[in-house]
Amino acid sequence: MITESYTIDLFTREWTINNLLSLGVFWILWSIAKRLSQSQLARMLMGMSVVLFVGFVYQNAYFIAHGSWNLQENLPFHLCGLSALICMAFPLLKNKQPWFAFVFYTGILGGFQSLFTPQINHYDGHLPLYLLYYVDHLSIIVMPLLMYAFQKRGLPRFSWFRAFLNLNLLTVIIMPLNYLLDANYMYLNRPPDVDNPFIIGDWPYYIFNLELVVLVLTFGLYFLVKTLPELLGLQKNKF
Repeated sequence: MITESYTIDLFTREWTINNLLSLGVFWILWSIAKRLSQSQLARMLMGMSVVLFVGFVYQNAYFIAHGSWNLQENLPFHLCGLSALICMAFPLLKNKQPWFAFVFYTGILGGFQSLFTPQINHYDGHLPLYLLYYVDHLSIIVMPLLMYAFQKRGLPRFSWFRAFLNLNLLTVIIMPLNYLLDANYMYLNRPPDVDNPFIIGDWPYYIFNLELVVLVLTFGLYFLVKTLPELLGLQKNKF
């Protein structure tokens, strides 16, 4: 059975190397995307969706083969898992805009937080699981950013607030599911094991604190990409 989680402490050698490598991969993908036509960029994004899907299948097959797949830990109901599912489905979606406007915030904020305070759940030291953690979380950051910057997908004025409301709707759905399964999806029953500066207090108080943090961060991300596009080499989208 595989039940352990593996955390990487802030500013350790492992943390620094992994995040520098992630930053380097981000820069390479960004530099490539800037030089692609729209059709080539669409194929690149489709390739990233396929990589996410293959990784998802591999992880679940690995846990099943080792007799450790279970409803309590392996459903993709953490926020980053849900964001990855949306990114996988992008090539199949006819109307991508509503999903994009949601995953832009959940993918970037959730992915960044997961790289900043890494916790690899259900981990037994198997190297591909370690690598897939970084592939998944980097992908849900990169894909929305590339779509915003180079496919000119928009973020309407109150998209940040709608994303916040949708996150609360997800919370309402996940909380009873956690109760039924005796699970901890979206860390609503207990906080993650990492030393996260945004997690303050015990249950349920840390959830209320996170509500405020998420509200500030979603607006902050919207403000950043709308008012400081030169920071990422973006062109402003007009809405």
